[in-house]
Amino acid sequence: MSSICVDSFMLENGERYCHVVNKKTGEPLYYPNLYITTQVRNRSESISTMKVIAGSISLLYRFFMRKEINIDERIQKRI
Repeated sequence: MSSICVDSFMLENGERYCHVVNKKTGEPLYYPNLYITTQVRNRSESISTMKVIAGSISLLYRFFMRKEINIDERIQKRI
């Protein structure tokens, strides 16, 4: 079972939102959620579109974990 998943919820103002989280720690992943917020949500995409994109990112992160690729470190070092 994978530790990376998509969590959807409703904000206090009624807006539906989703993010990619690490199930083991309960923490949202920084770079995937930054992308979802700045590139997807700000284009006023539907929650369904956001979930599909978040699911794709989650799958990609599972691949990185399986292959022992630390993508966050590579992003920070700009490799």
